[in-house]
Amino acid sequence: MAGGAVILREVTAADYKALTTLANKVFSQDNLLVMVPKDRFLKLKTQGFRIVCLFDPNLVAALVACPLKTDKGAGFEIVFFLVDKTRPDTIDLADALTLWSLNVAQSEGYLIVVTRVNKSIAGTIYARDVLNMETTDDGSEWVMVDTMKNMASNILKRHPEWRTLP
Repeated sequence: MAGGAVILREVTAADYKALTTLANKVFSQDNLLVMVPKDRFLKLKTQGFRIVCLFDPNLVAALVACPLKTDKGAGFEIVFFLVDKTRPDTIDLADALTLWSLNVAQSEGYLIVVTRVNKSIAGTIYARDVLNMETTDDGSEWVMVDTMKNMASNILKRHPEWRTLP
Protein backbone atom coordinates (compact mmCIF):
# COMPACT_ATOMS: atom_id res chain seq x y z
CA MET A 1 0.00 0.00 0.00
CA ALA A 2 3.02 2.22 0.30
CA GLY A 3 2.09 4.79 -2.30
CA GLY A 4 0.17 2.31 -4.44
CA ALA A 5 -3.50 2.15 -5.24
CA VAL A 6 -5.72 -0.31 -3.43
CA ILE A 7 -9.19 -1.56 -4.30
CA LEU A 8 -11.91 -1.57 -1.66
CA ARG A 9 -15.23 -3.22 -2.46
CA GLU A 10 -17.90 -5.58 -1.23
CA VAL A 11 -17.17 -9.27 -1.59
CA THR A 12 -18.14 -11.08 -4.79
CA ALA A 13 -18.56 -14.79 -5.46
CA ALA A 14 -15.06 -14.88 -6.94
CA ASP A 15 -13.55 -13.72 -3.61
CA TYR A 16 -14.76 -16.45 -1.22
CA LYS A 17 -11.80 -18.79 -1.70
CA ALA A 18 -9.24 -16.00 -1.12
CA LEU A 19 -11.29 -14.71 1.83
CA THR A 20 -11.30 -18.14 3.47
CA THR A 21 -7.54 -18.46 2.91
CA LEU A 22 -6.97 -15.00 4.45
CA ALA A 23 -9.16 -15.81 7.46
CA ASN A 24 -7.33 -19.06 8.17
CA LYS A 25 -3.97 -17.31 7.77
CA VAL A 26 -4.91 -14.51 10.18
CA PHE A 27 -6.39 -16.93 12.73
CA SER A 28 -3.15 -18.91 12.57
CA GLN A 29 -1.14 -15.69 13.07
CA ASP A 30 -3.28 -15.02 16.17
CA ASN A 31 -2.66 -18.57 17.43
CA LEU A 32 -6.37 -19.38 17.26
CA LEU A 33 -7.06 -23.03 16.59
CA VAL A 34 -9.92 -22.30 14.22
CA MET A 35 -10.30 -23.27 10.60
CA VAL A 36 -12.94 -21.45 8.60
CA PRO A 37 -14.83 -23.70 6.20
CA LYS A 38 -15.10 -22.58 2.56
CA ASP A 39 -18.81 -21.81 2.75
CA ARG A 40 -18.75 -19.80 6.03
CA PHE A 41 -18.54 -16.37 4.40
CA LEU A 42 -21.13 -17.24 1.76
CA LYS A 43 -23.53 -18.22 4.56
CA LEU A 44 -22.83 -14.96 6.41
CA LYS A 45 -23.47 -12.95 3.24
CA THR A 46 -26.80 -14.70 2.63
CA GLN A 47 -27.76 -13.93 6.26
CA GLY A 48 -27.35 -10.21 5.63
CA PHE A 49 -23.79 -9.63 6.83
CA ARG A 50 -21.73 -7.06 4.94
CA ILE A 51 -18.30 -8.21 3.78
CA VAL A 52 -15.79 -5.63 2.57
CA CYS A 53 -12.45 -6.58 1.02
CA LEU A 54 -9.21 -4.68 0.41
CA PHE A 55 -6.99 -5.76 -2.48
CA ASP A 56 -3.35 -4.70 -2.91
CA PRO A 57 -3.37 -6.30 -5.56
CA ASN A 58 -4.42 -9.57 -3.83
CA LEU A 59 -6.91 -9.83 -0.98
CA VAL A 60 -4.98 -8.68 2.11
CA ALA A 61 -7.71 -7.42 4.45
CA ALA A 62 -11.42 -7.93 5.05
CA LEU A 63 -14.13 -6.79 7.41
CA VAL A 64 -17.37 -8.66 8.15
CA ALA A 65 -20.14 -6.79 9.97
CA CYS A 66 -23.84 -6.97 10.74
CA PRO A 67 -26.43 -4.37 11.80
CA LEU A 68 -26.95 -3.95 15.53
CA LYS A 69 -29.33 -1.91 17.68
CA THR A 70 -27.63 -0.23 20.61
CA ASP A 71 -28.85 2.06 23.40
CA LYS A 72 -26.88 4.82 21.61
CA GLY A 73 -28.57 4.34 18.24
CA ALA A 74 -28.23 2.26 15.10
CA GLY A 75 -24.88 0.58 14.77
CA PHE A 76 -23.07 -2.38 13.41
CA GLU A 77 -20.93 -5.06 14.95
CA ILE A 78 -17.69 -6.11 13.34
CA VAL A 79 -17.55 -9.89 13.69
CA PHE A 80 -14.37 -10.50 11.67
CA PHE A 81 -11.55 -8.02 11.08
CA LEU A 82 -8.85 -9.70 9.06
CA VAL A 83 -5.53 -8.10 8.11
CA ASP A 84 -2.51 -10.10 6.98
CA LYS A 85 0.02 -9.52 9.77
CA THR A 86 3.00 -10.40 7.57
CA ARG A 87 2.57 -7.10 5.76
CA PRO A 88 4.71 -4.13 6.91
CA ASP A 89 1.73 -1.78 6.39
CA THR A 90 -0.91 -3.54 8.51
CA ILE A 91 -2.06 -0.36 10.29
CA ASP A 92 -2.42 1.54 6.99
CA LEU A 93 -4.38 -1.37 5.51
CA ALA A 94 -6.61 -1.54 8.59
CA ASP A 95 -7.12 2.23 8.51
CA ALA A 96 -8.10 2.22 4.81
CA LEU A 97 -10.50 -0.69 5.25
CA THR A 98 -12.05 0.84 8.37
CA LEU A 99 -12.45 4.34 6.95
CA TRP A 100 -14.08 3.08 3.76
CA SER A 101 -16.43 0.85 5.79
CA LEU A 102 -17.30 3.71 8.15
CA ASN A 103 -18.19 5.95 5.21
CA VAL A 104 -20.50 3.32 3.74
CA ALA A 105 -22.13 2.54 7.09
CA GLN A 106 -22.59 6.18 8.00
CA SER A 107 -24.24 6.86 4.63
CA GLU A 108 -26.73 4.12 5.56
CA GLY A 109 -27.57 5.77 8.90
CA TYR A 110 -25.36 3.85 11.31
CA LEU A 111 -23.68 5.78 14.13
CA ILE A 112 -22.06 3.25 16.48
CA VAL A 113 -19.49 0.48 15.99
CA VAL A 114 -19.11 -2.51 18.31
CA THR A 115 -16.46 -5.18 18.08
CA ARG A 116 -15.30 -8.03 20.30
CA VAL A 117 -11.86 -9.61 20.52
CA ASN A 118 -10.96 -12.85 22.25
CA LYS A 119 -8.54 -12.16 25.11
CA SER A 120 -6.26 -14.98 24.00
CA ILE A 121 -5.10 -12.86 21.04
CA ALA A 122 -1.73 -11.39 21.95
CA GLY A 123 -0.23 -8.16 20.73
CA THR A 124 -1.82 -5.03 19.36
CA ILE A 125 -5.59 -4.98 19.11
CA TYR A 126 -6.36 -2.47 16.37
CA ALA A 127 -9.72 -1.27 17.73
CA ARG A 128 -8.44 -0.80 21.28
CA ASP A 129 -4.80 0.16 20.81
CA VAL A 130 -4.86 2.10 17.52
CA LEU A 131 -8.40 3.47 17.19
CA ASN A 132 -8.68 4.05 20.96
CA MET A 133 -12.20 2.63 21.11
CA GLU A 134 -13.78 2.51 24.58
CA THR A 135 -12.95 -0.98 25.86
CA THR A 136 -14.57 -3.08 28.57
CA ASP A 137 -13.68 -6.50 29.91
CA ASP A 138 -16.45 -9.03 29.27
CA GLY A 139 -14.84 -12.13 30.77
CA SER A 140 -13.19 -14.02 27.91
CA GLU A 141 -13.25 -11.11 25.46
CA TRP A 142 -12.68 -7.38 25.10
CA VAL A 143 -15.73 -5.42 23.96
CA MET A 144 -15.01 -2.14 22.16
CA VAL A 145 -17.57 0.56 21.33
CA ASP A 146 -17.21 3.96 19.69
CA THR A 147 -18.92 6.38 17.35
CA MET A 148 -18.05 6.39 13.69
CA LYS A 149 -17.16 10.06 13.96
CA ASN A 150 -14.49 9.41 16.63
CA MET A 151 -13.06 6.45 14.74
CA ALA A 152 -12.81 8.38 11.47
CA SER A 153 -11.21 11.31 13.29
CA ASN A 154 -8.54 9.02 14.78
CA ILE A 155 -7.75 7.58 11.35
CA LEU A 156 -7.60 10.97 9.64
CA LYS A 157 -5.18 12.28 12.29
CA ARG A 158 -2.74 9.60 11.09
CA HIS A 159 -3.61 10.15 7.42
CA PRO A 160 -4.46 13.82 6.80
CA GLU A 161 -3.76 13.22 3.09
CA TRP A 162 -6.90 11.06 2.98
CA ARG A 163 -9.18 13.99 3.73
CA THR A 164 -11.33 14.82 0.75
CA LEU A 165 -12.27 18.30 1.99
CA PRO A 166 -10.09 20.88 3.76
